Amino acid sequence: MRKRMKRNVSSWCKGVVADALKQVSTRVGCTVVSVNSAYTSQLDSRFATLTGSRSGDKFTGHDGVVMHSDTNAADNILARMSDVEITRYMKHSDVKKILLERSQKFRDSLMETEAITGKDKP
Repeated sequence: MRKRMKRNVSSWCKGVVADALKQVSTRVGCTVVSVNSAYTSQLDSRFATLTGSRSGDKFTGHDGVVMHSDTNAADNILARMSDVEITRYMKHSDVKKILLERSQKFRDSLMETEAITGKDKP
């Protein structure tokens, strides 16, 4: 397909999905909330940091815990609703800066904990 046709089909699909979400939410009696989804599949949902790694449908945390990547991303999206620092229309590069700062603070706290307890692993 040509670029223009792809763009038109994509925007049409986006409209169809948005309408379907609106209809279903009205029938069920719930609300649809849009959030910024940048880096939600790469965050560890337990600590809200970029300390894990995703490979296919598995997400492995920094401590070796393996989770399903879709469940992890869904938990991150749910948590993103109440995140005051990351807004809906924020650029992905700004989101990455915030997440890297949080991850660095988390790593620093892990290092302090290891120094106090004398353990090599958390």
